[in-house]
Amino acid sequence: WRGLAQALERLAASEDGAARARTQLRIGLLWRDRLGDQARAEQELVRTLEFDARHVGARLALAELYRQRGDVLRAAKSLAEAAGASANLLEQVRALVEAAELYDEAGEHARSAALLREALETDPEHVEAARRLATRLDQFGRAAETRPLLEMLRRKLAPDDKRGAYDLHLRLAGLAASEDRDADALREYRAAL
Repeated sequence: WRGLAQALERLAASEDGAARARTQLRIGLLWRDRLGDQARAEQELVRTLEFDARHVGARLALAELYRQRGDVLRAAKSLAEAAGASANLLEQVRALVEAAELYDEAGEHARSAALLREALETDPEHVEAARRLATRLDQFGRAAETRPLLEMLRRKLAPDDKRGAYDLHLRLAGLAASEDRDADALREYRAAL
């Protein structure tokens, strides 16, 4: 594998711009995945960004490297940067939700919620982002903000997901009761049964 790394380094030296960035990424991945040198992999992946500052693949590879090292905050930051650099909406949302999950893991709940909101601005029907944000808002004591999220989740629920339906109806019933919307609360409690 070292011979391949050396050959790729020679190739990269002869290239410019996007081609150089692609080759640098391959070098970084080779050091990370085959040669097992995370420090060198990080160096090569960061070099990729010198040739293409918006290189999504390099940012995602760095996020994975940081995650492997247990550096959750750096991994989350790299994922958020990848989302900002990507032109692909699905990739943006996936990276934002993953970054939010890592920020949650690190106890950075406000950052997590902000990224989940950003993901939902990009894809208002993203189930995982809505589920996580609703839970986070409940924990922040801002349950009233969860209603549109919970209603969207109810619409997107699979017909055979009885447990999910039960949980959503109970949450919506509790929310309606807390807002003195007794008729809505009763309807949701009945639907849960």
